[in-house]
Amino acid sequence: MERNRNLVLHDQGQFRIREIRVFQAEGRNLPAEWPQPTGPNKYIVYADSVVIERIMAHARQDTARECFGLLMGNVYVEGNTGVTWMYLQDAIAASQVDADMTSVEVSREEFMRINDEVDRIREQTNDDVRKIGWYHSHPNYGIFMSNTDRLNQKRYYYQEWQLALVVDPIRGTLGFFRGSASNRCPHRVVEIRPALEPAVKKEPAVKKAQTVIYEEEVDEFVSTTIGKPSYSKPHSAPKRKPSLWQRFLDWLIEVLESIRG
Repeated sequence: MERNRNLVLHDQGQFRIREIRVFQAEGRNLPAEWPQPTGPNKYIVYADSVVIERIMAHARQDTARECFGLLMGNVYVEGNTGVTWMYLQDAIAASQVDADMTSVEVSREEFMRINDEVDRIREQTNDDVRKIGWYHSHPNYGIFMSNTDRLNQKRYYYQEWQLALVVDPIRGTLGFFRGSASNRCPHRVVEIRPALEPAVKKEPAVKKAQTVIYEEEVDEFVSTTIGKPSYSKPHSAPKRKPSLWQRFLDWLIEVLESIRG
């Protein structure tokens, strides 16, 4: 029996029974400080901004190929309005994939690895964070669900709250889709970050003499980096000490000049 798969298979003699699990969302009100849902939509996604940044960073690692990963979080029903809200709290990136700019394939071994990670997170959070969908990228193709995307969504993420996230790392856009029909789903990105540290006290203004030294150091660094001779200040050549023979000749010349005078 597989813990986090949509289909659970049991062997019974020579027959195999397919059991379809349907997850029932629990009631939980939205945090008061979050933007509240408006309009007729009965489903909405709230995504942690840090997770969105991580997914975008994954997609930007190679914009010549699609990427793939799993979405982690939970789903709740708002008590006052009855709106179902999906909370995106984490993401698991697939690393071993066969992909190009318009497709991505994940091996069975890689699926097993990322699903093991799903199980680990569920155990650590006491099932408070679970798999709620998948994500992939459309580099410079925009936000939509292709026919293949729709088939995958219908087959594996068919419950109305289960999500597909599409990101375009080149255009910097994203969009959520949900359920077996891949309906577009509104979303809000929320900040879930610890309080910032107190601002660092500013240093006094740098004196002009220090600025000149700093600019010289920069010149030296840049010159060295691009392969030119490193920066150095002009200087005069040191004076040589005359030899004993040279001093004798100088003395002799002085003597002869005094006799002539």
